[in-house]
Amino acid sequence: MKPVIAPIAEVFQNDKVSSFKSSKATSSSNVFEDHQDIQETATTNGAKFLPCRARGMPMDHNIHTAYFEIHNDTLHGGDLVCSYPACRNTGVRFLYCKYCNDAISRRGFKIKHAHDNYGFSGEEPGSCKGEPPIISLSHVKRRREEVEYAMTKEAFVPLDDSRTSASSSNFLKGEREGNTPQSMEWGTKEQPKERSSRKMLRMKELKREWTRLLEESHGHTGSFEAKRKRTKWLQQVETVYDEYLKLKCKP
Repeated sequence: MKPVIAPIAEVFQNDKVSSFKSSKATSSSNVFEDHQDIQETATTNGAKFLPCRARGMPMDHNIHTAYFEIHNDTLHGGDLVCSYPACRNTGVRFLYCKYCNDAISRRGFKIKHAHDNYGFSGEEPGSCKGEPPIISLSHVKRRREEVEYAMTKEAFVPLDDSRTSASSSNFLKGEREGNTPQSMEWGTKEQPKERSSRKMLRMKELKREWTRLLEESHGHTGSFEAKRKRTKWLQQVETVYDEYLKLKCKP
């Protein structure tokens, strides 16, 4: 009996499939070894790795070549340096958010990742120490109620317009008579009366700004532009309200 000879195309296809399977097994083993090496490095040095999401980088800028190394002593708001040389040479573009445990873009970091001023209590980014606070659901509800209360007209205590007008008129009268306030002179301290009048004037301006913001209407549509306008409006309301409270509580 003659031996059965398989067609050449079938033999070639079988060789191709077998070589593909062997190469796939080799590559998967290499990936597993690389992953194992990274895990061993993280365990040995006490560090963890976050991928870099910078845009405009070459194709080889991926999770294996571009990452941030986070140590236990990395502070909230600390600078993150990418392991990819070309990305690293462009400068620091990401900061570390210890609360979110993620690499955040430097642009708008203090606004979007303040987390109730965690790490920003009069300090620069990267100077906060300790662990971030745990935010509970009750805390979120309480903060929302505070913001809603701040967005009402009852949040402001009516000012005494007579006192404000009298103090402002006296201040302007002194300027017309040529009496230079000591606060304008170099190296002198501001007098209490002058400081109080300036404070009342500023509070009156904030009250007008608050009324103007409350009269604005942004609708209830769900478009992106409408949401962006409402977010900007809410930030303005909170800024005016916070400044007013600081002036009111300041002696």
